[in-house]
Amino acid sequence: MFGLILATALASAPFLKMSVDVQEFGIHGSGTILVDRAKGRYVRTFLAGPASDSEGYDGHLAWLADATNASYIQGDSDAKEAIIGWSNLYSRFGSTLMPTAVQVRRSPGAEHATFSNFHCIEKSFCPPFTISITSEEGTRSVSVRKIEALDRVPSGAFAPTHARDDAAISSGAPVAVVQILPETYGGHRLPLTIMGVSIDGSRPLRLLLDSGGQNVLTPSAAQQLGLRTYGSVQVGGAGAGTISASFAWVNRMQIGDATLQHQPFLILPLAGILPDIDGIVGAELLSRFVTRIDFRSNTVEFAKVAPPSWTLDSVGTPIAFSDTAPTLAGAVDGFPGTFLLDTGAAGSVDINAPFSLRNGLFERYRGNNASGLNGVGGNVQVTNVTIGQFELGRCFLTRVPATLAHAGGGASASSSIAGVVGQILLRKFDSMVMDYAKRQVSLGSSGTATCEPRGA
Repeated sequence: MFGLILATALASAPFLKMSVDVQEFGIHGSGTILVDRAKGRYVRTFLAGPASDSEGYDGHLAWLADATNASYIQGDSDAKEAIIGWSNLYSRFGSTLMPTAVQVRRSPGAEHATFSNFHCIEKSFCPPFTISITSEEGTRSVSVRKIEALDRVPSGAFAPTHARDDAAISSGAPVAVVQILPETYGGHRLPLTIMGVSIDGSRPLRLLLDSGGQNVLTPSAAQQLGLRTYGSVQVGGAGAGTISASFAWVNRMQIGDATLQHQPFLILPLAGILPDIDGIVGAELLSRFVTRIDFRSNTVEFAKVAPPSWTLDSVGTPIAFSDTAPTLAGAVDGFPGTFLLDTGAAGSVDINAPFSLRNGLFERYRGNNASGLNGVGGNVQVTNVTIGQFELGRCFLTRVPATLAHAGGGASASSSIAGVVGQILLRKFDSMVMDYAKRQVSLGSSGTATCEPRGA
């Protein structure tokens, strides 16, 4: 039996809404797909417990949202084009222009879709009732169970979603302050932001504040907490490989006086990367609080609204996102690119292979220390160099240590992201404020960087 049809003249309806059943990463759920066939707007929501997510295109902004409904405006051209690609596909839903198979997103993270189980409801409306979406993460199977033809939709139907009201500072104070804990690897102290985080009333766990990632707990930490896990997903990173992970909910997480309720976590092995941590906190936390890292006092501060003093002596730069990680404009020796801001990376500037090849950086800088850059997904071969000038937003630095990744797979092979800015470079500033709601990062004054003044 095919899906329930709730209206006639589907072929000419300005809006279509599909109610679906989904099976994603071993978790059963439901969802909806809404498309504006005339303007190409689109929103898709899959509800599958801690693996839930949404994405949409409002005709101007492409966005995605996590399981907590926090949305991230996409600036990475690959991610943005993939969402717009889905919008274009669904605007053809049921027509003869609907393909049976298509690659929606390019590598890395290539996403393939197949459409099957076509059934003609009207002479010129023959939709697919089965959709399969495969990527390095795994497979999502979608079954259409109801199609509605709509004449109109609410004005904000395609707009980015808003995060749940699930965060607070328990003391009632405007700012929560936590101390950064030391982290060592191989006998060397690493420039990373480790914090004590209580999960469901536990002893403080050592979690990495990672603007390039999402909430993660190691399997041993999840077992100690007695968490129930769901599904299985493949997670990639800098290298070409992937690691198996599962999903879980936690009831409460507390970082100093900052608290969040009912948060999703990935359960992911990290022992081969950073053996001394219990997990990661990332986009879910940073989307709830304006966050200031003070590199002088070695503290992290959280606020629902940033105090004016946080940005008094700093320079603000607009950000967008690559999935859930913040990106901002930069340049290497005048060659412009989009750089990912990653507080979970201990390095300085890690430049992706396509950007280096496109701009002749291997010929310009003949470094001779090839080494391995380790991360989720495996090892990446790099060449260590010192670049002449690096621009980050409205700040300029000279003689910056960097790595040039060699050609390979994973995130380091991205052609839309020029590279990753890590903590060695960020610590050249006195402080950094990340304000996801305003889509801005502010870098504090520094003696080693020249920044354009406010209003310049």
